[in-house]
Amino acid sequence: MDRRGARSVFVRALEKIRIVPGDCWEWAGTLNNAGYGIFRIAKENRNVLAHRYMLSLALGRDIPSDTDVCHVCDNPKCVNPEHLYLGNAYTNMHDMIAKRRDNKARGRNVHGVKLNEAEVREARRLYSEGGWKIQAIADLFGISRNGMAAVVKRESWKWLK
Repeated sequence: MDRRGARSVFVRALEKIRIVPGDCWEWAGTLNNAGYGIFRIAKENRNVLAHRYMLSLALGRDIPSDTDVCHVCDNPKCVNPEHLYLGNAYTNMHDMIAKRRDNKARGRNVHGVKLNEAEVREARRLYSEGGWKIQAIADLFGISRNGMAAVVKRESWKWLK
């Protein structure tokens, strides 16, 4: 693509950016079903994801198709290169789970859960500091020995520090 063609695509992209509080540059153009900005590069007869396009401009190179462009800000509309980084499916998934955007039920939101966060902390304290046996803690809280073993050994409620 010649310089004039690249400039016109760049100018068109800039016209679709809106700066919002928090320093995100939100895409004000068309969004795909996942909420990411998209636009058409007619000369290449293809659609591009706006955040990938903006990061490739900032890096001065193409981004391989097997590389993800991840958001630090967790805003799919954001195209600010300072909020974007290269990753892969694993790093993107790890980031999502670490930030609890996976919509997985935790703690009291799990159907049928019998303990709350304070009780889990207390059970773990009794086990690690108090020298209590797992069965005694299970009896105290009215749950099975296996259930309590999973709690105190951090096989369940893993996310709770």
